[in-house]
Amino acid sequence: MEFEGGESQADDSEPEEVSLRRSAHNAKGKQPVYTRTRNPRFRVTLKEHHRYRLPLNKEFVTEAKLAYKKAVVLKKGSRCWPVALHHPKTGQFKLTMSTGWSEFREANGLAFGGKRLFEFIPSKNVISVGVIMNEIS
Repeated sequence: MEFEGGESQADDSEPEEVSLRRSAHNAKGKQPVYTRTRNPRFRVTLKEHHRYRLPLNKEFVTEAKLAYKKAVVLKKGSRCWPVALHHPKTGQFKLTMSTGWSEFREANGLAFGGKRLFEFIPSKNVISVGVIMNEIS
């Protein structure tokens, strides 16, 4: 199986998924440069029931070590929003973004049906929110 950059994979296992983050510009300053990251991330298609709360993926929460945090900072572009994390006492794992989420969603025009990528950036202690334009199959 051939991968971008000419790498090949000998066995049938899935390649490790890495996200692509756009840095400002290449050396000539004309086109964006994409770099590979291994930061915790998850994808979601926003639905009507995500209007006021957004549940977080369990694997994402575990990898990003968010389980005992009370709040996070969401970043889209150059702006940041504090968002509270809600831990219901139901006996099962469930963590949602609550207070601040709807304001973030509205301020950034995140429409229902839109696909989003949430990526935790440990060095900055923020969750970067991006748009998924095209799905690569």
